[in-house]
Amino acid sequence: MGRRRKQNISIFRNETEYSYDGINYHELKRDRDRGTFCALFIKNDELYTHSFTLPISTKEENFLPAVEMAFYENGKLDPKRSYKIDYKRALSEKGDLWVIDAFAADIEQIEENYLPIYKKVGYIDLLAISYLAYEGYIKSNSDLRKGNVLVIHIGREDSFVSLFKNGDFIGYNKIYSLEFISRKVSIDIERVTKILKEKGLEESLYSESEKEIYSAIVLVFTDIVRQIERLIRNKKIYFDLDGIDRMILDFDGRELPGFWKLIDDYGLKSGTKESISHKIDDTLPCTSSFDCIKDLYLLEVYRGVIEAPNLSPYRREAPFWDTWVGKLAISSLLSLAIVFALGFYISQKTQQMNRYNSLLKKRLSSLEKSEKELIDSIKKEKDIRQREKKRISEIEEDLERFEKAIKRLGGIKHKSAQRQKMFKDVDEVMQKYNIMCKELEQNASLSIDVDLVVPYERRETIAQFMKDIKAKGYKSVDTDLILLEGNLYHSRVKITR
Repeated sequence: MGRRRKQNISIFRNETEYSYDGINYHELKRDRDRGTFCALFIKNDELYTHSFTLPISTKEENFLPAVEMAFYENGKLDPKRSYKIDYKRALSEKGDLWVIDAFAADIEQIEENYLPIYKKVGYIDLLAISYLAYEGYIKSNSDLRKGNVLVIHIGREDSFVSLFKNGDFIGYNKIYSLEFISRKVSIDIERVTKILKEKGLEESLYSESEKEIYSAIVLVFTDIVRQIERLIRNKKIYFDLDGIDRMILDFDGRELPGFWKLIDDYGLKSGTKESISHKIDDTLPCTSSFDCIKDLYLLEVYRGVIEAPNLSPYRREAPFWDTWVGKLAISSLLSLAIVFALGFYISQKTQQMNRYNSLLKKRLSSLEKSEKELIDSIKKEKDIRQREKKRISEIEEDLERFEKAIKRLGGIKHKSAQRQKMFKDVDEVMQKYNIMCKELEQNASLSIDVDLVVPYERRETIAQFMKDIKAKGYKSVDTDLILLEGNLYHSRVKITR
């Protein structure tokens, strides 16, 4: 039997570590609770993000190298620095593309910000992405696992909208935070938060002297609705999103008066609209609705309900019995036990089958003798026919070669100059970036396939190579293979005139 996993995780609030099992919290003592799963969220301002698609044919072992290459081609990462990169993927409605939301964090910055926790605990099992946090809330509620669900989070430092289809995360978009709204309307954040909770976007709740504040707030939230609409429009390219079945607002567990009317006025219709409610309990570590939702997400990841991107450089090695080798060892021991238990039975059956096989061999021997004579006769006839067919085939091949040679004579001089030009351009750019070539194959005079090889730390030069070749006037420069072998990046680039 496998070891029973603990059902609680470790979370941090204001440098205090707590144990959480989905219902209760208690302050965690490392001398008592050694080995508890340690998880926390990376700050959004420490993230680099990129959204794109990959072909459905992308092999699993090439997925992460392809994501890294997309990040570097986009120019968002500094090739001189090291990053922790991971991704969340969803299969498009047609099943022909992977829709990717990728995340990266500078390893030096992670070590600077999370080293104190690492020193205290000795590991960080999960460094999660808060844009994905509502997936735990969605998957734990059967009503929300159906149809298209949009969750709008409005927070002090970060605000965003997340989109789910049949319980699975398919995309997100950043929207204005309370800090940004405060700067935009020129009101301090505490006061603007209080105004939004009490009056929101309801014009009738504002006095005559507050009409200017009301107009400024409505203008900002109109932009927020546009940001929400942009996410839906972008994801419609890959998913069936003709209607949003449910919209959920998380504004620190409070209502936002007038917000749903603004959504309707803008034309974003949905079947159901609701707000997450949360009663503040100062005795609990999760004093906000979003804290509680994030804790639930971390627990669901630990339980295996959710597959989550992980940017932690401090993950533990899995216990031996949880590794593939450990599981194989257990399976082998069980198999041996079964073999020994059935040994005697198999031995008896084997002896019986051997006796039966001896009788069959005697019968077959006489049949094989007569069959061999017949086969020899047929083989002689087939050899004669085969020699005649080969002679005819050779004559036809000679005629075909003569015809092709005549056709080629007219174009050899022109194609030779084109080939030399393509070889010269490729060699010039390879020398410029000090790139190795594993193989170079010319397809007529229209295209060249080049297998490029560079060290992992200089992988960005492949993208630079492609850009320089494209600038020389070629019709297309594409890559259809990205492979990481040890410390070497392999990329096959097709260049077409």
